[in-house]
Amino acid sequence: FGRAAANLCTLRVGGVPEHFNIPFKDAIPTLARMGMHVQWIEQPGGTGAMTKGLRDGTLDVAIALTEGLVADLAKGNPSKLVAQYVQSPLRWGVHVRAGAAFKSISDLRGKRFGISRYGSGSHLMAFVLAQEHGWDLKEVDFVVVGGLDNARKAFVAGDIDAFMWEEFTTKPLVYSGEWRCVGVCTTPWPCFAVAVRADTLRAHGASVRRMLDVVGEYARDFQVGGKVSHLSVGRVSAEYGIQQDDAKAWFEATRWSCTCGMDTGMLSKVASVLRGVNVIEGEVDVADMCFQAEAVLRGVNVIEGGVDVADMCFQVGSEQRTGGGACAAVEVLPHGIKWQDVKPQRCRAPCARGRADVDPSTRIRASDCVDDVGQRAWRATVWHR
Repeated sequence: FGRAAANLCTLRVGGVPEHFNIPFKDAIPTLARMGMHVQWIEQPGGTGAMTKGLRDGTLDVAIALTEGLVADLAKGNPSKLVAQYVQSPLRWGVHVRAGAAFKSISDLRGKRFGISRYGSGSHLMAFVLAQEHGWDLKEVDFVVVGGLDNARKAFVAGDIDAFMWEEFTTKPLVYSGEWRCVGVCTTPWPCFAVAVRADTLRAHGASVRRMLDVVGEYARDFQVGGKVSHLSVGRVSAEYGIQQDDAKAWFEATRWSCTCGMDTGMLSKVASVLRGVNVIEGEVDVADMCFQAEAVLRGVNVIEGGVDVADMCFQVGSEQRTGGGACAAVEVLPHGIKWQDVKPQRCRAPCARGRADVDPSTRIRASDCVDDVGQRAWRATVWHR
């Protein structure tokens, strides 16, 4: 992930002002203690505004809709897809003004759809909606309104007939009787991905990787809080004006990822759909849209020639040892026990004693990491028999 040290970096990160990004914003103080200055820049204009920010250099990183990033990278955006941020699909509510005569999605054929901007999620998903309902794409009439707040004004002015936005974000407008939701269109792919400018990856790839590792930990804790203790449910309800039952339903449907790497098969499906609705033209190389660490390192002369990147990776079930006399060895499971039969459970091993306080019948994978106060520590993953 590049040659620069992870603690010598400022990253300007853009994301929508929605509940999906709570873990990212929560991680910023921890990242600061680790020496990374992450500047969070709210993007009410959505994915279209973020792809523009990546192009003009006002953003280094964007947490944006997968389909919008694919569409813009296919058109020359100088960025790479690095990770899937949210693995679950997005539920797009199809909204109309409360007093409008429209009762269902079928009533909106040939009507005016408000969009935040061309290339945004609201623009692309209106095309997907039209395709799903068998409409002629030429019948879809777009009106650029610039975001959620401006969509409210456009409804009042009578400039638009419909507006698509994330279903739970708009719940307060539905509760108040200002809008009605006449249907839902769900993306057939994971909703939010992480894109990073190529020059940022070359200069600060290590920082990007470390940032995503930390954000991933916060996302897992946030998700546990939503499904076990319900503390996260209460927070989303209070901060975003969503009723607790709806906040709980959102948690149950949402899965974060933050794992570096992209599913090129999924990206090919996205590109195919976008090609079918004339958003992109011709064939695109989705693998070329994704960050390839080994290729970048060769490009900046950190490594030379061909390398076996698979040989660099831990192979489950093989016997390896961790360096530096750290917590524990990675061992082969006893005869007759298969990895798929083993239940994972995270724990932390105190590095001061150089061992893990776990039962000897467990198997441990230890990896070098940085703890919440920026000190070198060991993180252990424990498999219970």
